[in-house]
Amino acid sequence: MRVSSVRYIQVDVPTKVGLQVSKVVKILVVLALPLVLSGCIPFGLTGGDSGGGNSDQFVKGAVAPGFPPVPLIPKAQTVESYGNNGVYGASFVSSESLSKVVNFYNENLQKGGWESQLSQSSSSNFVFNIKNDKYAGTILVNSSADPKKTAITMSLVQKDKAP
Repeated sequence: MRVSSVRYIQVDVPTKVGLQVSKVVKILVVLALPLVLSGCIPFGLTGGDSGGGNSDQFVKGAVAPGFPPVPLIPKAQTVESYGNNGVYGASFVSSESLSKVVNFYNENLQKGGWESQLSQSSSSNFVFNIKNDKYAGTILVNSSADPKKTAITMSLVQKDKAP
């Protein structure tokens, strides 16, 4: 029987760099929350808009109460969602192609009362920065681990609750 040992390397990071890294980590955590969180009514999720109360709910397979009315491509499955004090996140999976999902949001966000700006991070990753009179956030549309599915991740903050 062979026992291997684990070695740890300590790296000292200058304070200024450490603070910048800390800020980057915080930003990544905020942006990654909806990715970790992974009904299907085209204009508005089933959670309903309750004005961003203190729902503090993490829900698997359903939309958290109070979730803002963002268009959702028909037949998308809710993986998980979260709502707390005007901050929301949700992950969905669609069997539609990446391009069809991106086109759906391009066509339907404005119809649902949302302003949006689309950017493409890579060939398989699209980001919609969205806002309306009450909320601001992002919708990430990217390929999923299953090549036959498309992942949709939403992250929204009620404007009067934004930092």
